Amino acid sequence: MGEGTVVKCPHCGYEILYMEGIGMCYAPHNFENPPSIKPNMWNVVVSKRILQEVEDIIKNKNGKLIEENEICIDECGDEETILSYGYRFFVSPKTNIVYNLFDFSLEYFDDGVRKVYKPKYMDRTKSELEKIEMDEIDFYKHKCPKCRKTFKNEFLFSTFIMWD
Repeated sequence: MGEGTVVKCPHCGYEILYMEGIGMCYAPHNFENPPSIKPNMWNVVVSKRILQEVEDIIKNKNGKLIEENEICIDECGDEETILSYGYRFFVSPKTNIVYNLFDFSLEYFDDGVRKVYKPKYMDRTKSELEKIEMDEIDFYKHKCPKCRKTFKNEFLFSTFIMWD
């Protein structure tokens, strides 16, 4: 289950779907095979470099997706499960563009030492993207990924969606 926000750029009309969470088809056992064997599950990772790193860790180091889910209480008093993997928000410190990418961690052992792989996403300028929470995003300060114009003080269409 996840939440999403659709934002429409007031300058060029480009619509952006920002998702947070994970759908039911992304069960942890679906990530046990490397991308070359089960590419449909790994198509959520957009970087070829990261896919190659994942392929190496799963094939050669027996890497496994980390599932350290956290149960917390939401604002309505209901239990909510926060998954350790799923769609998250990242921002480029250089271009100020918000990206919606698949965040995950793999655990593997190298010479008996436990190691954790976390992807390092980069933008077109080769700047490492920084993770940001949905409630920290002020879309009026960020730029459209298509036309690169800032949304500042323009009408910004946004609608909330739930997905599964």
